[in-house]
Amino acid sequence: MILAISTSGQYAVVAWFSGGEVVWRKAVESKRAASSAILSMIEESGHQLNEATEILVDVGPGSFTGVRVGLTLAKMWGELLSLPIYAVSTFDLVNPNKPVAIPSKKSEVYVRIPEQAPTTMTPGEAAEKGITVASEADLQNLFIELPDERCPKLVSPLDLLPKYVSQPNISVAKQTHIMGETFTHGQ
Repeated sequence: MILAISTSGQYAVVAWFSGGEVVWRKAVESKRAASSAILSMIEESGHQLNEATEILVDVGPGSFTGVRVGLTLAKMWGELLSLPIYAVSTFDLVNPNKPVAIPSKKSEVYVRIPEQAPTTMTPGEAAEKGITVASEADLQNLFIELPDERCPKLVSPLDLLPKYVSQPNISVAKQTHIMGETFTHGQ
């Protein structure tokens, strides 16, 4: 059985595939708890991790932390259970081989136009270019079918990398003293 997981967007998704057909699938709004949502859904599915023969993971683009959660789970399970891992882009899960935009939390969209490097732009710019912006339903419906032909390649757990379109925006602590630690700006 193939275990497919996505934590890159606002929905955490788990799907189990057997013989190319989905046998169980669920998407839940993750709201900062993608790892626990994935674990809960796997338990709810009635399937055990040791039933998996392969892992398919969504590598983004998407939320910086969300993408890393999914990749970490896939790497850990792949390594511990000696399972092959396949990586698939959110772009290919939503609209394979066509221009597509994925909403981000920064009032912009991640855009993929075939034959060009992915980039970011405003939703208005995407609309002007005729690029379809993925809807909430599109993002909730990841892995309703097995995307074999879109899975780039088998990767070793150590080679599995997130697909970021823009660099993460990591800020300096706004307070100098947080939970027992003292921070100084400019170091």
